Amino acid sequence: MKFIMHLTIQNIKRRRARTILTLLGVMIGVVAVVSLLSLGMGVKRELLQGYGDDASIRQITVQTPENNRNKKMLLTDHTLEKLAKLDKVANVYPRYEVFANIQVGQYTAYTNLVGIPAEQLSAIALTDMSSLSDHARKPEMVIGNAMGYMFFHESTMSSYQDGGGDLNTWIGEKAKVSLGFDENGITDRLTIAGVMQGDADEFSEQSQSIYCDIDVLRSYLKKHAAQGSVLGQPLDKNGNAYTLWVYSSVVVEVGKMEDVEFVVKKLQDMGYQTTNMKEYRDTAMRTVRMLELLLGGIGLISFLVAAIGISNTMTTVVYDRVAEIGTLKVLGCEKRELMAMILLEAGIYGLVGGACGVLLSLLFGKIINRIAVSALLLEAGTKIAVITPKLALSAVGMAMVLGTIAGYFPSRWAAKLSPLTAMRRD
Repeated sequence: MKFIMHLTIQNIKRRRARTILTLLGVMIGVVAVVSLLSLGMGVKRELLQGYGDDASIRQITVQTPENNRNKKMLLTDHTLEKLAKLDKVANVYPRYEVFANIQVGQYTAYTNLVGIPAEQLSAIALTDMSSLSDHARKPEMVIGNAMGYMFFHESTMSSYQDGGGDLNTWIGEKAKVSLGFDENGITDRLTIAGVMQGDADEFSEQSQSIYCDIDVLRSYLKKHAAQGSVLGQPLDKNGNAYTLWVYSSVVVEVGKMEDVEFVVKKLQDMGYQTTNMKEYRDTAMRTVRMLELLLGGIGLISFLVAAIGISNTMTTVVYDRVAEIGTLKVLGCEKRELMAMILLEAGIYGLVGGACGVLLSLLFGKIINRIAVSALLLEAGTKIAVITPKLALSAVGMAMVLGTIAGYFPSRWAAKLSPLTAMRRD
């Protein structure tokens, strides 16, 4: 076996120009495959991050259908108890939303003030300067980290964030808040008690929302009810308020991600409207898979062209070495040894070309990431091209396998070549 390896290395060294061109073809094919697939993986990761983590994906928002006339479909405390008993459901909690016009200095935002239970409110990660009171009489607002883009200057129409504003400087400020749309609305000064952790450009389900304690909000709205009509509470067909408190929506948390679709089906069968991030995430996943298949297909074509190049090289090598092959056969070289020599040479082309291609892809990946961060105004350190160890090893292995396969037919032809015929061709 040593003489086969020796002959193989000598043949590769002897034809340096051909060897370099063959390796270059393999490198280009590997760079195309790895670069395109790494882009697909990077885009997939960045896209899916926008749909939140597993905890947010396991949450289902439940709402009563519009123009509902069925009292049993209203989202009350009794409904919460009923939904909590559903199979696969881990937790249920209510939300109450009121339209709000919020003014802080010269900046205004039109949004909803969302009341959630104290347990969920305390679970939100806040900046160090934030401070919520335990016994607040008025709703204390917790502002999402991306809300700086929602507050705008009415004269210049520029956002607070565009002006380089820091939401943390608003902590402790009393904002002028107008709740509701009409004359029955409430105008008051409410304290900004906290800001969510995160960069202003980190968008999530909570980043552009304003939260408060739902129990405090409920008591506050009841206290300021105009003529017995609580702000945001629905009315029956006779224009009268319901005796039970009706929530705007209910959040149903599922224990496992794979059970989300099951629970969604149950809720929809009960007549409720549902929304959850998994639906959007699955749609995004299908789009990303199509993108990965497209990019992978383009890269594979380059890979196959490189394999054809190796096959062409090995065919030329065999024809150029007919006399040498005949001599080896006369000296007793067996068919399998001849095939092994040619397959080994083809495999080396694939292995070396693949390894060099991966190294070159790593360099290209760094360049692409720098360009993407600058051109797309992404956060520093964001990776659009992600080359994992698995992808790199797979590319090298595939190059070696395709190279070996490309050398099969030339090696088979050489093994079948008659020694006398080979000697005459000299």
